[in-house]
Amino acid sequence: MRVTSSLICAAIMPLALAAPAWAVPITFGFTGTVDQVTDPSGVLTGKVWPQASFAGEFTFDSEAQDLNSSTQYGSYKGDDFLLTMQVGTLDFDSSAGHESITVFNSAIRNGLTFFAGEFDAGPIHVSELGLGIDDPSYPFFTNDHLPTVPPPLSIFQDHALTIVGAGVNIQGTIDSLYLVPEPGSGILLAICGLALSRRRSQHRAIRSESSSFSAVD
Repeated sequence: MRVTSSLICAAIMPLALAAPAWAVPITFGFTGTVDQVTDPSGVLTGKVWPQASFAGEFTFDSEAQDLNSSTQYGSYKGDDFLLTMQVGTLDFDSSAGHESITVFNSAIRNGLTFFAGEFDAGPIHVSELGLGIDDPSYPFFTNDHLPTVPPPLSIFQDHALTIVGAGVNIQGTIDSLYLVPEPGSGILLAICGLALSRRRSQHRAIRSESSSFSAVD
């Protein structure tokens, strides 16, 4: 039996696409817009302003243990948890070991919160950085387990960014939440795409030559 590039890609692509469901760690990407900046002492020196964009990633261990025994409140921490983002022109890179995820599954709260704190970002010491989605009126989360794929923002009433520290308060709205593919998965998909593209080009060339011979005959 001849093993073609199509057969190989057919076998590889489902595995590559399904990898985030079990992979450790998992990374969610996000983007949004700053709504309000409170900085009475001018600590930010103009690096963050209303209507500025923000974007970043939150990485976590999908096999982290729930530190709370309640079935309506999941609390997760781990050494692999990390948040990186840019707000305006200010970079945030948490590495203090205070990163966590909370999953809410109750009649009062139903949502997800990414948290990081006690780290320095340029001129400010961040005591609290939170990214949260919440809507108690729609029970999207039916348990308190860590999600392996991002929930759709459109069904949540609240999706907000909060940054507090050194007399500074930044509030924003999360506009998108998406899964960041593993580097290995992206490489596999790119290789398959290139192989299939070359295969189609070869087929077109063969058909073109065949048509030319038929015209000559």
